[in-house]
Amino acid sequence: MTQQKLYLGLLTLLCFYGICRGTLAAKDDPLEPLNLRVGTWNATLTLKKAAWTPLEIKSSGQTKIQWTLGDNFIENKSNFASLDAESLELVNYDSKDGVYRSWNFSKTTFPRGETTGNWDAKSKTLKWKADYGYGYHGKGHWKFTGEDTMNWTFTVTGPTGELLLDMEGTDTRTQ
Repeated sequence: MTQQKLYLGLLTLLCFYGICRGTLAAKDDPLEPLNLRVGTWNATLTLKKAAWTPLEIKSSGQTKIQWTLGDNFIENKSNFASLDAESLELVNYDSKDGVYRSWNFSKTTFPRGETTGNWDAKSKTLKWKADYGYGYHGKGHWKFTGEDTMNWTFTVTGPTGELLLDMEGTDTRTQ
């Protein structure tokens, strides 16, 4: 009887440890926001009226995201044909500094520099910020509102605080 209680206690402890460990791992998985982005998405984009976009512009396109470079980065290739706009974004998690890092490239090479982010697992939001130098700053977020839906925003301000770029969009996973 005592041996059965010991085995039962040990089994309960191991199960509890596994459940707690699994919950913590899922809650604290730094790759969660990157994994949530992988797939093919229909994308909508609104460039709101700002200094760099004097007229509001709306477009739709497609985004394809996959793991690359030894599964250390996600590669985001976007195409908005109506704007003649293509872009490439690389995003990873920097475990040393505990932040996400993003680099964006397009025909116009904007934005220049690195964007860093922090993940809030509870709200499923990755908040981004950038310092492009010379007083230019960017900020935005990725907000996962469902398994296959993500809303995002990004703004850039200039040295005197003027709004230079204000954009938002919704991505809906198709695959």
